[in-house]
Amino acid sequence: MKGHYIVMDNALIYTHENIKKYIEYRGYRCVYLPTCSPELNPIEQFWAIAKSKVKRLHFAEDAITFLPRWPAQSPGYDQVEALNQAEVAHN
Repeated sequence: MKGHYIVMDNALIYTHENIKKYIEYRGYRCVYLPTCSPELNPIEQFWAIAKSKVKRLHFAEDAITFLPRWPAQSPGYDQVEALNQAEVAHN
């Protein structure tokens, strides 16, 4: 497989000499991404989006269950209620 590359981050498991030898044995060449460069790794971009969506979902669920127990006269109630409604409308 001349000219084919495996692109990986610098995690220890990928940079271990045995892994590199196996990949080269299979006819590929190893290319390692620079350290601390998740923007170059498409799966890291996917995980960033997925985590953000999960966090928003959990926030909306927490607000929905917490709000009925929060006295309306408490400071900040209006802001949380508005944020909660916006989050529910977004989903």
